[in-house]
Amino acid sequence: MRVAAVILLLVCLCAGCGGGEAAQSDAALPDSIVFPESLEFRGATRQRIDYTIPQGRYNVVCYQDSLACLGCHFSLEQWQEFADELDSLYPGKATVTLIFSPRFKREVRSAIQMSGYNRPVAFDIGDAFMKSNGIKATAGSFVALVDSVGRVVSTGNPVGDVSAEWRFRNIIGGNGARELAAGAPAAEMVPEVVNLGEFDHSLARDTTVAIVNTGAEPMCILKVKVSCNCTAVDWSRKPIEPGDTTFMRVEYKSDRPTEVDRNILVYLSGGKRPLELRIVGTAK
Repeated sequence: MRVAAVILLLVCLCAGCGGGEAAQSDAALPDSIVFPESLEFRGATRQRIDYTIPQGRYNVVCYQDSLACLGCHFSLEQWQEFADELDSLYPGKATVTLIFSPRFKREVRSAIQMSGYNRPVAFDIGDAFMKSNGIKATAGSFVALVDSVGRVVSTGNPVGDVSAEWRFRNIIGGNGARELAAGAPAAEMVPEVVNLGEFDHSLARDTTVAIVNTGAEPMCILKVKVSCNCTAVDWSRKPIEPGDTTFMRVEYKSDRPTEVDRNILVYLSGGKRPLELRIVGTAK
């Protein structure tokens, strides 16, 4: 039997589509999750798909009931990328399942066609999924990673929160603390925390961060993942020689007054574990 993992993500990624910095609440998160047989799977066409959620060690499902979020910050392209990466890194151990309210079948179908998302998505017929798990319609956004018997083992949104993504990957891959340390690249980020202080939310703030190659071999930045579309990063694709330093320019712009606490993951060649940059501040 194929060992599969579905990371259960019960997500309404933004309340009222508030600019990609949605608050996440675990207050209504159940201790375990069940999947009703009434879930209806479809793709880019109107035809129903005969599909069963794979069973295995871990089980990723995203519940989405906000049309505003679907049209704005809920990115099927990002979910496709996340699902493909899980397949590549942990073949046979992970899959992603998205669950939508049946009220938005037409909109979801259009979004699938536009994005090229190539996996079946489910519709919660009769709100059976919500009811079976005792989840209130007003529960807000919450995300969970569950094991093979449905127990919640971690929380966080691996598409919108880079720290959660790394935590989920670590759990799926079965890595312990020693393995994480061993997978760290021979590099340092200076600084690791950037405090923007108080600033006008209508104005962009930028900063520069250094990455120093402390190892004996050249390395390069493979990719950078940000936790929301309010953050933009520019970096050099050139190799970093041993002892040399490269610089990243980071720009942050909030769309409203808020307390800022964002994360950026920097993946380097020569290490499985990314470097993490934290950005904090207060947008007035």
